[in-house]
Amino acid sequence: MARSENVFGFIIVFFLLAIIGILSYFLFFQKPLDDEKVFQKIKVSYEVGDYPLCIDLVTHMIVDYPESKHLNAAITYGADLLYLKKDYDGARKYVEKVVTSKNVTPLEFVEAVIVLGKILREVEKYDPVTVDYLENAYLKADKGTKPEIAAYLGYAYLYKGDYSNAVKFFKNTVGEDAILGPAAVFIAQGIYSDALQEYENYFNYYAAGKNYDKVVEKYLKQCFYYARTLKEAKMYDRALTYLYKTVNKFPGNMFADRALYEIADIYYISKNFANSIYIIDKILANSNPECDPAALFLEGQIYYETGKKTESYKAFMEVRDHYPETAYGKRALEWIEVIAKEFQYN
Repeated sequence: MARSENVFGFIIVFFLLAIIGILSYFLFFQKPLDDEKVFQKIKVSYEVGDYPLCIDLVTHMIVDYPESKHLNAAITYGADLLYLKKDYDGARKYVEKVVTSKNVTPLEFVEAVIVLGKILREVEKYDPVTVDYLENAYLKADKGTKPEIAAYLGYAYLYKGDYSNAVKFFKNTVGEDAILGPAAVFIAQGIYSDALQEYENYFNYYAAGKNYDKVVEKYLKQCFYYARTLKEAKMYDRALTYLYKTVNKFPGNMFADRALYEIADIYYISKNFANSIYIIDKILANSNPECDPAALFLEGQIYYETGKKTESYKAFMEVRDHYPETAYGKRALEWIEVIAKEFQYN
């Protein structure tokens, strides 16, 4: 009987130890495993672009695993998603949770502050709090992330108007920003020729760059308006250089027709009528009608000044008939009357 009781007692003790072991597993081991799984799901949902799920998982992590070693990294994923959704205030609040965390590591601090740098560059506005964090992160960053933070600091000081500091940081970045940053500084300073040269350097090195289309648009815009400025200053040769760049660098672009008209007008002002007519013919032959009224009107003026009054009369009549509601159509009426009277007297 005693032996039976001992066996029964052993079974009870074994059973209790098993229960304690299972409870200990769930209390001390299962939760870390669960929080590891949640974090992995956050990473995957972020990478595949399932942003609603990712935000829900980040919220779950914050509420259920406040002591997780992955918490700061998870919140940074959430901050970056809010940045992508243009919820900049929400993103900043998430970043604040990370950078003020008592357990934040230098790497986590840097990764979170990078989100602030992205926001600053997007809104194009100097923010002293963000700059303070960026400068701190710049000191903590490794060689891999330091150039990216340098770029954000470069843009920050550019927006402040502190061009010397902007240039200093842009010199410490790499990749596309090493060209686009200085170009932006040159534009802010009104040194357009240097800015345009930087853009042309970009085209040579980054034909497949992520900012390529935006840079093309900026280049064409700056090239055209810089040429207009040179023309107004009567620096016609230099103006022609940049107008031809506008036309030829990216044929068929939105500024090409206007650039062609400016070229024709410069040749007209310079009394180079043959070249002006040649360019006008190119304007009238293409599929963009934007500058046709102005080009026809200019053609009428050139023919008149070169004594070809019949051709001049026809050009002004075409302006009147096809573009009556434009300013050129109304001005053409005055020329038609003048030439008609001259025909009568002759």
